[in-house]
Parts: sequence; C-alpha cells; structure tokens
Amino acid sequence: MSWDVVLFNSTEQIADLETLNKQALKPAEFCKKLKAHFRNIEEEDDFRVIELNDGNIEYEYNATPSNNLLLSLDSEPAFFALAEFAKKNKYQIYDASLDSMINLDKPHVNGYKDYLAEVKEDLKKKD
Repeated sequence: MSWDVVLFNSTEQIADLETLNKQALKPAEFCKKLKAHFRNIEEEDDFRVIELNDGNIEYEYNATPSNNLLLSLDSEPAFFALAEFAKKNKYQIYDASLDSMINLDKPHVNGYKDYLAEVKEDLKKKD
C-alpha cells in the first residue's frame, strides 16, 4: 500500500491547504533535485522509483518546473529520506492521508505511524 505526499515550494510556511497562499508558491525543479540528491533512481518512461535500502519513493517525472510534486512512499525509511530532502531544499510536505502538513523539524511525531493507523481503520470499515 502506498502513502501519498506532496512536495511544495513556497515562500511562506503552509499551515494547511485551505489557507494556502497560491501567490507564495514558486516553481522548482523537483525532479532534477531528486536526481541529484538520491543515487539509485530507476527510470522507465516518465515514471521514477527512488530505491532505498528499506523502501521506495515513486513519482512521475516532469522536466517542467512546478510548485508541487506528488510522490508515493512505501515505508517509514522512505518518509524520513524524503523529509530530509525536503528540509535540505526548503520544501514543505503535505501528507494526503492525514490531510496535514508534515513538521520537518520533528518528522517522527507525524507521518508513518499515523498513516498505518489510518490504513488499519480503513480496513476495519471495509470488513
């Protein structure tokens, strides 16, 4: 099961998507920076998989700069690797499953464990 997050490049701190100042969003070359940061990236057409020791980060390649990029994570190590990348590049991360922004100074307090709890709750509802 994948965990979807969105990288944002903004000149302002994003508290939530409802109050997002679209004027503060600035284009970034996310794909170029991901390639420079992560060593092991599998490429197939416009699809990319960053292969980590304990997980993967998947995204669609786009050469055009944009103010956001959707990525799918499959593990907690993938989450922490992306959080480190985002903090280094002054990006922000929105967690789609929790509908909240990630605190990059304390990524361990929100993120994967909450995502797993959400998945378990969804699975219970389906039963």
